[in-house]
Amino acid sequence: METQNATVNWHSSSIQVAAIISAILCLLAIPVIYNVIFHPLARVPGPFLAKFNDFWHAYQLYTNMRHETLCKLHDRYGPLVRLGPSTVSVNTTEGFQKVYSATSPIGKSPFYQSFTPGFKSSFSSMGSAYKEKKSILSQAFAQKKLDAMETAFLGHIWKLCEEGTLWRWLLLQRLIRKFSYNHTTRGYPAKMAIGAMIKQRHNPSGRQDIFNYLLTAKSPTTGTPFPDRELFGEAIVMFVAGSDTTSTALLTILWHLLAHKDAYDKVALEVRSTVTTRNELNYHKIQHLPYLRAVIEEGLRIFPPNAGFIPRQVLQSDGAFVLHGIPLPVGTEVGVANMAMHRNPKYFEQPNDFIPERWIGDGQSAVKDKSAFSPFSKGPRACLGRTMAYMEMSIALAAMFLEMDMEFEDPGSEARQGFTATDSFVLSIWSASESLLWWEAVPLLRPQQSGRGCGSRYWKKAQAMTCS
Repeated sequence: METQNATVNWHSSSIQVAAIISAILCLLAIPVIYNVIFHPLARVPGPFLAKFNDFWHAYQLYTNMRHETLCKLHDRYGPLVRLGPSTVSVNTTEGFQKVYSATSPIGKSPFYQSFTPGFKSSFSSMGSAYKEKKSILSQAFAQKKLDAMETAFLGHIWKLCEEGTLWRWLLLQRLIRKFSYNHTTRGYPAKMAIGAMIKQRHNPSGRQDIFNYLLTAKSPTTGTPFPDRELFGEAIVMFVAGSDTTSTALLTILWHLLAHKDAYDKVALEVRSTVTTRNELNYHKIQHLPYLRAVIEEGLRIFPPNAGFIPRQVLQSDGAFVLHGIPLPVGTEVGVANMAMHRNPKYFEQPNDFIPERWIGDGQSAVKDKSAFSPFSKGPRACLGRTMAYMEMSIALAAMFLEMDMEFEDPGSEARQGFTATDSFVLSIWSASESLLWWEAVPLLRPQQSGRGCGSRYWKKAQAMTCS
């Protein structure tokens, strides 16, 4: 009898355990089934694992290669790709216009707050707060103020050339930080930003760099200056958006020029025919050189510094926001995959090839739709520093072609075969060395002895340098 009771109790316990496990599995299965079959985004194609949860997308971010993955996904699935249960990527001009339009029922996602946590900045602000910051910042980047800073920028270019260290600072991080601040800074962005802010706040100078203007600017509505916490937020934005982006673009352009001798010869001839001495070099003289500008545009197209996407979040749930025939429900994060749009064959012939002529010709390779080119975004949220970026890149490239000839350090090296671009919000060019990461600027190129400008002196010093 006791054995019989024990058997009954065991069966009863087993049934209870099975029921609990089944209930848990059902609870886990319900959201999975919903996301795969019944979710409003179920019709959007994409990787199978991305339908279940956000882990697949998180892994792509972790690898820092999301930009390359997005290009492959859009090539395979088309204009819309589902990256997570509520995350969608688009690579068309139609999508771009809708996602970033000021009139769309869409706003900034929580991503922006994580960029400068605890600090308000133009990057994370919305509505009237952003408009106020934009009115102040746009004055700091006005052409008149950039003209005043051009002399200082050129001075640093020539100094680095004379020191024989221009190739070590090819990425222009120190240059651009001095251009934005009155003090050279080192360390991580937050440390650099607050250090520069404190120094400049307590040791003001007469030099009108961008940050000095922000220190003295006042709110157009209240008449009060920027609070320190907001200045800190703007400092972080300027460091990240102003140094890595421009330096990556320059390195990309130089690599492609060295890999395409015909393009290299054309831009070198154009620059040297226009500018023959250092005193002649200024932005107004070179900004309209067609081939130099085409080279810059093509570099920004093939490897845009912001290669992934800047997400927006759908705010209305009435089906008003429709992309390529699919209504996006409220809460959906959607963004334009910049590199995938720049490499969309619908807009660019031979999209993976470096062809500067596409920007100045009317032939078969000409750009089909220039609205598909958006390295600095467009509209009311376009990058305020885009004019400064074009000036930096134009002057830096012109100065290098004026002063020296360049080639790959070793024509048979791996550097000539290509490079790895990683996406950590902004695109970076990295090379792995043991357990550390080093910028891969130095091994990519070396100056040739040319007798031009400081070229011969530069070459003698470069011979003694290591490639670290």
